[in-house]
Amino acid sequence: MASITLSMIVKNEEKYLQGCLESARPFVDEIVIVDTGSTDSTIEIAKKNGANVFNFAWTGNFSEARNESLRHSTNDWILYLDADERIVDGEQMRKLVRNARAWAYTLHIRGKVNLPSGIVDQVNTYPRLFRRHPRIQFEGVVHEQIMPSIVRLGKTIESSNVVIEHLGYGESVENIIEKGR
Repeated sequence: MASITLSMIVKNEEKYLQGCLESARPFVDEIVIVDTGSTDSTIEIAKKNGANVFNFAWTGNFSEARNESLRHSTNDWILYLDADERIVDGEQMRKLVRNARAWAYTLHIRGKVNLPSGIVDQVNTYPRLFRRHPRIQFEGVVHEQIMPSIVRLGKTIESSNVVIEHLGYGESVENIIEKGR
């Protein structure tokens, strides 16, 4: 049976991490968390939930941190989430990897955006579930992407109906900017 690693990077995510891990844990076989310098209870929450936690000195490059999490992952498939995300239909995700035809699947990230004009609903689709392979790596300093390395390998990416609920976009623009520092 195909196995899945939940791969995450975190820093000071005590507010969101427990809920994320509770949503994903029944559907993954391993949790790998790379911490980039938390000073709150993030690491304790991760360990309490059975995560393998690795420290990584923040370089200002999100891809480097994400790729560090890939280096520590041991399963067939990688699911990557942010702490402020929740997997909505994990059983559907398990079915995808059991009957996999593709090398990666796009998931629907559903959330709200707090704009000056008000809060609006938003749905984006990104490849968030992919086979582990040494040449599949994240690229990009801030808006890290996995798709270019999958495409370069000539592998297929298919869409899925799996939904991720993104809670953090409801934050103000100022909070999001501060979190990135």
